[in-house]
Amino acid sequence: MPEDYARLLTYTLADGQDAGGNRIIPCYLSHSGGHPGFTSRFNVDRAKKNGIVIMINGNEDWQKKDAEYGANALRFDIYEAFQRAYR
Repeated sequence: MPEDYARLLTYTLADGQDAGGNRIIPCYLSHSGGHPGFTSRFNVDRAKKNGIVIMINGNEDWQKKDAEYGANALRFDIYEAFQRAYR
């Protein structure tokens, strides 16, 4: 497997607690990455009982004046909106 693919296979697992203080293992799962032509992000929070999967065709980014555009900027904006809505 090419070395650059190894970063696509990593994920995060983190312990946490539910609203009643009970330990949840794993509580939080996440993965983000991409490949030529697409970018993605996956998050699950078992304590909050929510999650999101973002899949975007395209992986080009560009700057225009003071703003960033493109797939990664869109992925970031979608995830930030999700976090604000489901804190």
